[in-house]
Amino acid sequence: LAFRVLANVAWTGLPRLLLPSPELPELPQRVADAINAYQVPSLGPALNEAIAMPETLHQAGAARNLGDRPLAILSHGKPWSAYTQAQRASAGMNKAQFERHQAAWARMQAEETGWSSDSSHRTLIDSSHVIQLERPDAVIAAITEVIRKVRSRQHQRAKLPAARSGS
Repeated sequence: LAFRVLANVAWTGLPRLLLPSPELPELPQRVADAINAYQVPSLGPALNEAIAMPETLHQAGAARNLGDRPLAILSHGKPWSAYTQAQRASAGMNKAQFERHQAAWARMQAEETGWSSDSSHRTLIDSSHVIQLERPDAVIAAITEVIRKVRSRQHQRAKLPAARSGS
């Protein structure tokens, strides 16, 4: 309920005074500042996303065969040793728990890669879970590659009727 109220009064600027600044120790300060700057305008869309999450997860849970649809998987791969002591403490787990979590995550990502016959999987050893903030270049490259593949297929499919009619 509180989140809904904050989302509805976001236009006033009041949430900026009430919400804490993001505390994500693995992020550079410039990224944390950007999150803080856009946090309030994002409240409404974030609320809508949260409301739709159960249905989204239900639908996504049924999708295990994407055929040949292009799929790009980016995984975080930053090792325990790359985090500072403060970051490790904020993770709420010890090294053994962290490594079990990473192994389980890697298994799920490998399974997801198998959902498409045209998939790629890249593990970024210099990124934590917030790849879009730490490595936007990798996210942009993955999206660009998927778009290129989709457009190439559309172009090839558009040629097929012309080739058939000419025979």
